[in-house]
Amino acid sequence: MRRIICLLLLLALPLLGGCEIINPPVTPGEGPGGNESPTALPLLTTVVFSIGKADAILIHNEEHAILIDAGEVEDAAEVLAYLRREKIDRLDAMILTHYDKDHVGGAAGMVEGITIGAVYGTYESKQSAEYDQYAAALAQKGLSATVVKEATSLTYGDISMTLYPPETTEYDTKESNNSSLVIHMTYGDTKYFFGGDAQEDRVAELLKLGTALDCDFMKVPYHGNAIKNLPALLEITTPEYAVITCSDKNPEDPTKTAALRDAGARVFLSRAGNVYATSDGTTLRVRH
Repeated sequence: MRRIICLLLLLALPLLGGCEIINPPVTPGEGPGGNESPTALPLLTTVVFSIGKADAILIHNEEHAILIDAGEVEDAAEVLAYLRREKIDRLDAMILTHYDKDHVGGAAGMVEGITIGAVYGTYESKQSAEYDQYAAALAQKGLSATVVKEATSLTYGDISMTLYPPETTEYDTKESNNSSLVIHMTYGDTKYFFGGDAQEDRVAELLKLGTALDCDFMKVPYHGNAIKNLPALLEITTPEYAVITCSDKNPEDPTKTAALRDAGARVFLSRAGNVYATSDGTTLRVRH
């Protein structure tokens, strides 16, 4: 009997050993040695719509949606159709960088077509029928736009934005373009720069901000048109990806694309189709 009992104990040892904890469990959010390991955020998608030489840029994840510029009048329908497909029924904010018709034209349609939590813009640097329609739509909905007069921080979940306004309300040349709001956004470790239509005078102001504008993704200022001090801006922003909003009728200036590539950026053209940038807070991927 004793021999049988000993044999049973010997057979049971491997089973008992299987319960031994050789390595202690790793607490979520910690790696070996107690160092934090990156935790993926909900996927954030940035869409630069292919709508010709015009800007409409939608930023959204499963909880939030922000629109930067609204293209021309007819472009609101395309943006609204995308929102319906993605089952997005509300914008946290609409930000208008300035009031040229290729940025503000679709704003009235957006105000009329979807609930918008807040509207931000630059000072009224240009009067036009498109601007008047936008202002009338705001009034009809009981909304008012916040005119950004100083650097303004906005936070939507893990999306952090800083809106940088122009330094003055008077420019000798190209006042509407040079009045552009510029937006810097972070999502986890990924960084974005949206340059509106900033031209040389506005870019000169941005250079003072230095590495605060460092980014992985850039919506290049002023469509495909050349900007003399763009190389200086690229020195402080160092984008890995750059998107130019352009069309076959209004293509990109080759000196602009050369400056971007010389700075190490991979260039995407909206005339080739919508540009999609996706981020989990750590990894950024850009594609058509």
